[in-house]
Amino acid sequence: MAGGTGATTVAQPGILAGGFPLYTPMNLSAANAINASLHVTSITPGVGFAIQNDSGTASGDEIFSYLIVNPL
Repeated sequence: MAGGTGATTVAQPGILAGGFPLYTPMNLSAANAINASLHVTSITPGVGFAIQNDSGTASGDEIFSYLIVNPL
């Protein structure tokens, strides 16, 4: 996540209309972001997705792993 903003955009051209990311924290900073109500704010098919937490802040060292789930 971009340091100080609590939001980031992930380039992922494999996401389709109706698809969504499943994400899991890979470090403590990322887990804290999830505790601050991390959620997907937008999905653009063929481009990627954006996430943000409600606090609007981040340390900048959050690491997430994600999987894209697309409709069949």
